[in-house]
Amino acid sequence: MEISDIECREFTVVKRGYDPDEVDAFLEQVARSVQELDQKLKDALDRAEQAEARAKEAGDADEA
Repeated sequence: MEISDIECREFTVVKRGYDPDEVDAFLEQVARSVQELDQKLKDALDRAEQAEARAKEAGDADEA
């Protein structure tokens, strides 16, 4: 699921349903949270990849 899927989601309006403005505001909040978490995950994966590269370099240096 992409951020845009959350932001652009449409719901059918019914007579006794939820307040559309409230639903839209909540979906925008959810989309922002998902976007922040996605960025944190990408950052963490980058740091893990860098740490693995440094560990490999250190292991290679110890073997030499």
